Amino acid sequence: KVLTRLTSHVTNLTSFVATASGRVIVYATRNPVSKFLTERVKRHGIVVTREAVTELIRANYGEGEYTDHSLFVKRLGQDRETRVALQGQIGDDHPEMSLSPDGQHLLIQTEATHISNKWSEYEDQLLKAKTRDPATKEGHTTVYQYELVDTMTGVSQVLVDAPIQSLGSEMAWSRDSKSVVVSNVYLPLNIDDPAELELRKAHSFLVEFKIPGREFLKISDEDLTLLSWDPQTGYVVCDVGRINGLTGNTAPKAYFRVSGDNWSPTSAQEQTLAPSLPNVILEEDMNTPPRIVAINPLTGTRALVMDLNPQFQDLALARVEEITWNDSRGNELKGGLYWPPDYVASKKYPLVIQTHGWTANRFLMDGSFTTAFAAQALAAKGFFVLQENGPDWHVFQTSYEAPSAMASFEAAIDYLDRRRLIDDNRVGITGFSRTDWYVTYTLTHSKHRFAAAVLADGVDFSYFQYMAFANASPQLASEFEKVYGGPPFGKTLTQWLEQSPAFLMDKIDTPLRIQTLGPESVLSDWPWYSGLSRLGKPVEMIYIPEGTHVLEKPWDRMISQQGDVEWFCFWLKGEEEPDPAKVEQYKRWHELRSRQSRAASAVGTR
Repeated sequence: KVLTRLTSHVTNLTSFVATASGRVIVYATRNPVSKFLTERVKRHGIVVTREAVTELIRANYGEGEYTDHSLFVKRLGQDRETRVALQGQIGDDHPEMSLSPDGQHLLIQTEATHISNKWSEYEDQLLKAKTRDPATKEGHTTVYQYELVDTMTGVSQVLVDAPIQSLGSEMAWSRDSKSVVVSNVYLPLNIDDPAELELRKAHSFLVEFKIPGREFLKISDEDLTLLSWDPQTGYVVCDVGRINGLTGNTAPKAYFRVSGDNWSPTSAQEQTLAPSLPNVILEEDMNTPPRIVAINPLTGTRALVMDLNPQFQDLALARVEEITWNDSRGNELKGGLYWPPDYVASKKYPLVIQTHGWTANRFLMDGSFTTAFAAQALAAKGFFVLQENGPDWHVFQTSYEAPSAMASFEAAIDYLDRRRLIDDNRVGITGFSRTDWYVTYTLTHSKHRFAAAVLADGVDFSYFQYMAFANASPQLASEFEKVYGGPPFGKTLTQWLEQSPAFLMDKIDTPLRIQTLGPESVLSDWPWYSGLSRLGKPVEMIYIPEGTHVLEKPWDRMISQQGDVEWFCFWLKGEEEPDPAKVEQYKRWHELRSRQSRAASAVGTR
């Protein structure tokens, strides 16, 4: 229980990787805040180019959550650290990176600062949208590439002149550190063979790269999620179907082995029969909290190594059921239904829908995120909670995306009502990040009435967000235009007026709790609070100044999650916490209830 300080840096260390021995550490740090409100600027002003509006208000660069980072290599026993000269940039706190077992090389995903014209020829629609209007050098492209870093010299070079597929990529090193396998990466288009060129445009690949020469061998052009490169057997193991993994659907395994310079698929039986040490895995599912288990690969015999949450045995946790329903278009949908621990048959319960990220192979205490979601806590208060599985990747970034989400919510309510589990007059819904848009669209377009709702730190596809952030993020502006068929001017303005929820907020009667996390968030959600307040609607905004997008600090999470539990208890069940410290909170909420009643009366007298 001795703490040893291993690194020393003037700004926050945000992520790291290390060798098994701990002798080599590579870590990312936030760049220092750059003040531009100098005496010269005070006199002469500043010419605005690609600055975000929040940077201009704060008068600095680099204070937001997605600020730029630097990368360093530290060898224990040496006083100095080596700064890595990256070709691209690290634009957030969680860069994907992997260190070779010998510590000599690092593979890292960076945001490309230069987009090749050839990259727009790939058929990946999300990639096309991002390359259509690339950012300037100062902006963020949100197009990612791999870089190979020599940790001895700090020199980095692009692994291959091609981007990573938009849905993500994984990496796994060989035991001898002489090769690395990566998934979902595109290959260069600088080839003459027409058939191979068309294949590369249409498919991303599972590829082995030789290190340090960067020569590559194709393994597969299937849609795969890389799981591991088994150091004992030499087999590469993957899940089949990336979208299956994103939606939590069970995926079959794919195995590959190498012979000389050729990779070939192999059967699960061959892989299992290969000599191997016990597999030590993290085992969990929707009703099993995470625990470390050792498995004999030949016999399947299992042994518990460590229960990571023994205290859970003392809690009455909700039972979670994976349910399947169909929307109005016949699409099959899945989600996780949390049952009240003291469920009584024939009694109808209130329902809260949490709007994305369901996966059946994980134990989710809060739901898929810690921001705004509180599944087990709500279930313990007598709610059914549905952790929905959106978004629908087949209509992503199209005009059908939000309507598809609304159809899913409506069908889920109808399905649970047919099962006689819920009271469809007491339904709440929570939107976080991209699903803020789904929730605001649903509140302004749905046939269902929602008794309460929560929005947390999200995008709403509104005119205001388009204008506020398009300058610093032209890719985001292009995404908005793709959904509405063009910009909010001229001939396409009508589409915005009819579809964008922010133009329709007068239709909202649902009590709305808005969580804003940091300056960018409070700015982007301000029109909702200001507009609904002006309309006399029941709305509350909570500002957590230093909250991260996915909340980490316990007190921030308490404000977000426990606040939502109390919000839904108040509006869906008429219950209040007896804590004297919360008297002011309920005084505000009773005033909001009166405001809701006055608004309803005004509508009734028209």
